[in-house]
Amino acid sequence: MKIILFFVMIITLSFVEICATEVSNFKAGLVCFDGKELLGVCHKTEDIYITGQGTCIWNQENKPCTWYGFSFDYKNAKQGTKILCKYKVSESITEGNFDGVRSENTNDGEFLINLENESGHFFNPQYFLFSGYYTSNQNSVIKTETTCAIDGKQVFSYKIKAHFPIQ
Repeated sequence: MKIILFFVMIITLSFVEICATEVSNFKAGLVCFDGKELLGVCHKTEDIYITGQGTCIWNQENKPCTWYGFSFDYKNAKQGTKILCKYKVSESITEGNFDGVRSENTNDGEFLINLENESGHFFNPQYFLFSGYYTSNQNSVIKTETTCAIDGKQVFSYKIKAHFPIQ
């Protein structure tokens, strides 16, 4: 009886491992734009130089920005699989999107990714607003660390260093 139970446990654990969502080909970095649409991560890097050459909608207004982001392939996802991403920032920031400001003077936060299909490619564009030039006595580099997990198990993480221009 113990031997049969042991084999059932091994088969069950193997099945759970095989059916777990798999993430591959993860990359984070600069996002390319063809003048009409964002094309995806075209240059894998941690260093993002904020130029303001892009345009973003922030709080329902067009603003100069620099696009970056991340992408990955996935398979074996159950319908409705959610990836919880938590981030930490080296400097206090105002965080938001096209709809509005979500939080002010924060050093951390989280966002949720919903995988709608069993397998596919996911692209998440993000941006930093060009907020003018920093003076030489200000810290012109903002560092972010993001960790993303499914049911508490880390599936990917990335770091970004946003370099703002100095006057």
